[in-house]
Amino acid sequence: MAQTIIAVGSPPGTSCIGLIRISGDETAALLKSIASLPDGRGICSTRCTISDWDLPCMVLWMPGPGSYTGEDVAELLLPGNPLLLERIVAQLIEAGVSAGLVVGAAAAGEFTFRAWRHGTLELAQAESVMQLVTAETDADLCAAQRAAGGHLHAQVSELSQSIAMLLALVEAGIDFTDEEDVVLLPAGNLVKQINGLCDRIGELTAGSHGGDADDERPLVQLRGRPSAGKSTLFNALLGRQRAVTQSTPHTTRDELIEACRLPDGRWIRLVDTPGTESMDTDNLNAADLHVWCVPPGDAFEAHSDLAGRTLTVRTMCDQQEAAPGELGTSAITGVGLPTLLEAIGASLLQNTGAALHAAVSARQRALLERVTVLLESAATQSSADAPTAAVSAPELIAANLRESLDLVGQISGDIPADDVLGLVFSSFCIGK
Repeated sequence: MAQTIIAVGSPPGTSCIGLIRISGDETAALLKSIASLPDGRGICSTRCTISDWDLPCMVLWMPGPGSYTGEDVAELLLPGNPLLLERIVAQLIEAGVSAGLVVGAAAAGEFTFRAWRHGTLELAQAESVMQLVTAETDADLCAAQRAAGGHLHAQVSELSQSIAMLLALVEAGIDFTDEEDVVLLPAGNLVKQINGLCDRIGELTAGSHGGDADDERPLVQLRGRPSAGKSTLFNALLGRQRAVTQSTPHTTRDELIEACRLPDGRWIRLVDTPGTESMDTDNLNAADLHVWCVPPGDAFEAHSDLAGRTLTVRTMCDQQEAAPGELGTSAITGVGLPTLLEAIGASLLQNTGAALHAAVSARQRALLERVTVLLESAATQSSADAPTAAVSAPELIAANLRESLDLVGQISGDIPADDVLGLVFSSFCIGK
C-alpha cells in the first residue's frame, strides 16, 4: 500500500485560513479519528479535535478516483497560523503511525506527481502547475493555463508524431539501399520537413527563456542620438535617479541596466545606452525591443530595419508638444510615461507571442533546443547537392531522429525516466 501523504498546502505566512492536504488510501481512516467526514463527496463544517486542541475546521472530502491526485483526498481548512498548521501535520502523522496506518510527510511536488502517476494529468500539464503558482503577470498566467489545459501536450504530441513518421521513412529507406530505383524520401524533401520541424519548435519556445529569472526578463534599450533625453527618460520610467543627466552630449558612456515594472505587472530590463546617430551599432540583436528617442526639432521617423522591434517616442514634450500620431513623453511632467510603458508591453507581447503559446519551462526549453541541434545536424548530413537523390548517411540521420524522439518524449511523459521526473517535481512546493 502506498503511503498516505500529508502537508500544509497554503502559502507561507500567517493568514485567516490555512490548509492541510491529505492524499492516499488511508485518508478516511486518519480523518475519522479527529473530525467528521461529509456524506459522500462534499464539504462539512466541523471541529478538529487533536491532542489538546479543539479547533473550528472545514473538511473538503474528495474520494478517488475523481480527485486531483486520483486517490482519496481531504483538505482541512483551519486557522492560518503556520506554527499551528505544522504542529497539526506532525501530530496527524504521529497519530496515524500509532494507529498502524502508513502515513508520512509529503515530498516536494508529490501531490502533483501522484496526479500524473494516476493519469489525471499529463506530464506537461503537471509541470505547468508550478508555472501557475509562480506566475507574476496576466500573460504568465494565461500561458500557464493554456499548458495546464493540455495545449502544450497537444503541440508536443504532434511534434513527436511528425518526427516518428520522418524516422520511419528514413529507416525504411535504409532497408531499400540495394534498390537503386527506390527512393522513399528524397534528400530535398527530408531537409524541407526537418526545417519545418525546427520552425515549429521555434514557435513553441517563442517568448520563453531558460536560465535565471533576471535573464528571462525582456531586454528593452533606450536608443537615440546624444542629448535626446534618454537618461532623463530612463530615470523617469524607473521612478528614481539612476543615470547622470547633463546638457553636455555623451554624458552616458556605458550602458546602465535596471529592472523596470510594466503596468501589467511584468518586469523588463531597461537599458540606457550611449548616444548614437544611427541604428547600426553593436548588440542590436541582443535586445527584444528598441525605444528610439527623438528630441524636439528632429524628424519623427520609425526605424523599420529591426523587424518591428522598435518603438519611436518623442521626448521632452514639455518643451515642444508631440504632433498628432506621435508617441510623446515628458520626463519632467510625466506626460506620456504610462502610455509608453503600455506600448512597450504590447510590443513585447506581439513580438514574442507570449500570449499565444503555452508556457515552456527551462527544462522543456533545454530539451527542445537539443532537439533543434539534432534535427539541424540531420539536415546537414543529407545530400544537398542532389536533392532528388536518396539521403546520404541515413544511419546517422536515423540516430539523430531517434534521439530527438526520445527527448520530445521526456516533455510529453511518453518516456518518463526517473531522473526526468525528479527534475520536474523537485522544484515544486511542499503541499503541491
